[in-house]
Amino acid sequence: MTSTIINYLIWLVFTLLTTIITIILIPLLSKWIISKTQNEQLKAVIADITETVRTSVNYLERTSVAKYKSDGNWDIKSQREVLNIAVNEVMNNLLDTTKKTIKDNNINIYDLIVRHIESYIRSNKKPEV
Repeated sequence: MTSTIINYLIWLVFTLLTTIITIILIPLLSKWIISKTQNEQLKAVIADITETVRTSVNYLERTSVAKYKSDGNWDIKSQREVLNIAVNEVMNNLLDTTKKTIKDNNINIYDLIVRHIESYIRSNKKPEV
């Protein structure tokens, strides 16, 4: 009789524990894994955009911008032209996974790249004395 009660109590505790694990812990673990994966994807997207913007802008500053400035033609029109070239350059050189993540999250890729380019240029401007 005592053995049957102990077996029943063990079965009851085991059932309660598996129910708790199934109802509470597995969904929490699933949410954590999903957020961790999304954070890693976001970090990869930001790193890709940042590196691609840096490379493209630095190249254009050494080539197109330098030419416009040396010719005395560095004005609002040429700045817009170089910005459009930079945006196209960045778009063409982003990883496919980055493009897919941006598209899947309904983010306007053009606006995102323009903001990154403008931010990069502002961060690299030397203060005028």
